[in-house]
Amino acid sequence: HKKILTNYLSYNLCNIIAGDSIVKGDFKKGKIFLLKALRHKPYKIKTIISFILSYLSPGFNQTLYKNRYKMVENYNS
Repeated sequence: HKKILTNYLSYNLCNIIAGDSIVKGDFKKGKIFLLKALRHKPYKIKTIISFILSYLSPGFNQTLYKNRYKMVENYNS
């Protein structure tokens, strides 16, 4: 179970760092961590799409992440 749990946590941590970086406008760091996340779980469609968008349209990808974080903030309030 250790490998599965470590993989799960690593994927989520990389995804969180990528999202935070993209929201802050650090697209290079965001791409690096999206790629790291995909190494842990290469079959995650949302991460694949986000990785592709980070190259094709970083601004649009940033908007998507900002909207996602707003939804989480509203849910936690």
